[in-house]
Amino acid sequence: MVKRSRGTRSKTRYKLKKSVRERGLPNVSKLLQEYNEGDSVAVKIDPSIHRGMPHPRFHGKIGKILEKRGNAYVLKIKDGNKQKQLIVKRVVLTFKKLVEYKKYSRAALYAAVQAERRGDTEAAITIIRKAKPYVDKYQRDKSFYNQYLAWAYLLGEEGKQNGYTSLY
Repeated sequence: MVKRSRGTRSKTRYKLKKSVRERGLPNVSKLLQEYNEGDSVAVKIDPSIHRGMPHPRFHGKIGKILEKRGNAYVLKIKDGNKQKQLIVKRVVLTFKKLVEYKKYSRAALYAAVQAERRGDTEAAITIIRKAKPYVDKYQRDKSFYNQYLAWAYLLGEEGKQNGYTSLY
């Protein structure tokens, strides 16, 4: 029997895969994106660029930028209980805020659904109103954004005027 290969890209079939619409090289705006020292960024590996690709275990980690080295940045990342420094190219990085907006807005919508199921419409309305600025900044996810707008309409003043008191 031949011993199995365990390269750095093993077990990354789905982690390092782009959707059909994202295939190919990244946009020019992504290549020209600048970051400052102290910015919080998320490591999102772009599989189409092989040079400067960090180990897949760091995909999705959030860290702070310490310095710039040539075309790359030095990040401080916590891996388990240990602080590590990671040198990555700018193509790999995205601002942490976009990741947070997406997580917060989805969590808020889920909380609003739960409140509505309990029969607490007022709590659902306040959750939707608090999440609005986060959702507006993450409009790229069109299906989620349209779902949020439908909820805001049905639970808001316009929905009450048209006779909607509950979604169930």
